[in-house]
Amino acid sequence: MRRHEKGRSFFRRNIRNDDETLLVLQREEESRLVMLGEVANSYTFGRLVRSRKSKSAKNQQHGASTPSPKNS
Repeated sequence: MRRHEKGRSFFRRNIRNDDETLLVLQREEESRLVMLGEVANSYTFGRLVRSRKSKSAKNQQHGASTPSPKNS
């Protein structure tokens, strides 16, 4: 009978370890998703900033080459 009880406690220990493993894996997955979101957000923000700088530079070049109207 002792052997049977030992087996059950070993089995329960494995279940507990499996639950802990699943928790760790779930946290790691959530962490990866958060990091992926941060990277995507940073990339999008960087593209937005570059796009605005590019438009601003084009507007300045266009404005410099076009003579401004003078009031006579």
